[in-house]
Amino acid sequence: MGSRPRASRGRSRSQWKNAGTLRWRPGRSTSAEEMTMMCRQAVRSLLVFFALFFGVTAGVSAVTCTSRQDGNWNTAATWNCGGWFMNGPPAAGDVVVVRGNDDLTLNTSTPSLASLTINAGGSITGDNNSRTLNLAGNLVNNGDITLTAGTSGIVMQ
Repeated sequence: MGSRPRASRGRSRSQWKNAGTLRWRPGRSTSAEEMTMMCRQAVRSLLVFFALFFGVTAGVSAVTCTSRQDGNWNTAATWNCGGWFMNGPPAAGDVVVVRGNDDLTLNTSTPSLASLTINAGGSITGDNNSRTLNLAGNLVNNGDITLTAGTSGIVMQ
């Protein structure tokens, strides 16, 4: 008695095995079913990419911004706010850390920061205009803060 062929439900074993990895090849005709599957794969890949990208960037509301060099407060290159693609300046609700030996010039009033830590050797100096450091949380000052204009100050909210 010969063996009876197994029911394949319209596809060979290799087609079932490779059903999720279809690739278009030049010179080969592609069925509508294969095109549909390739489009679905492309859409899934894009959805995963956007979910990961925007989940990391847009979904983060408050981050820790650490100074990376001397410079003006409102210069993006002065800050590292969570990664190579997330430069400052710090936004409202951010935790701010001034590293030791970094000298920052407060050339704009800040949004309401979650907290501010100035490490030993670090400093914030006003630019001789009326500027305000707005803090909703703690101020830890192990360095120097010099605000020189008449109405500059630190507002603790």
